[in-house]
Amino acid sequence: MARHGYEALFLYGHSMGTNRVLFYLAETQDPRIDGVILTGSPGNLFQWNVRTFGLEAATEVLRRAQELKAKGKGDTWMLINLGPLGKTLYTANHVVSLRGPKTLSDPFMNVARLAKPLLVVHGLADRLADPQVADQLKNNAGPGSSVTVMKIAGADHRFRKHEKELEEIIAQWLAEKIKQ
Repeated sequence: MARHGYEALFLYGHSMGTNRVLFYLAETQDPRIDGVILTGSPGNLFQWNVRTFGLEAATEVLRRAQELKAKGKGDTWMLINLGPLGKTLYTANHVVSLRGPKTLSDPFMNVARLAKPLLVVHGLADRLADPQVADQLKNNAGPGSSVTVMKIAGADHRFRKHEKELEEIIAQWLAEKIKQ
């Protein structure tokens, strides 16, 4: 976008992409980025696993991944239960990088390192990611950040049947930020 001459650049992340966007900005402090839009953030992924499966199960998966990594077998594939998303294969290294105590993808730590305008939108009918994560992100935002939290009644994780409302919220927020 910068190469095409756009002057106002905003990053957008949905679901686990919110953690990726926050990590990128916290690490790079990219001065070209004017703001961030996050939708359906799951928050800290170990905490998400605890909420979804309980502390014992979440801890056991992480322990197995850490054990494989410690034995030099971090590239070993593990079948990981993602609850409502089904099951998927992650390497032990990937599980540790997302859920371990030293994870770099913790959105609450990363948002604290930013001084950018943020829009956080969450559906109140989201059964995958807790809508309270939006408030946690706001409460953990860094000094200099202005955080707008919007919650859409009836919207699920994908904002099905609420796409227009989401679009209007984002468009209005962007228009306000671009004028500043």
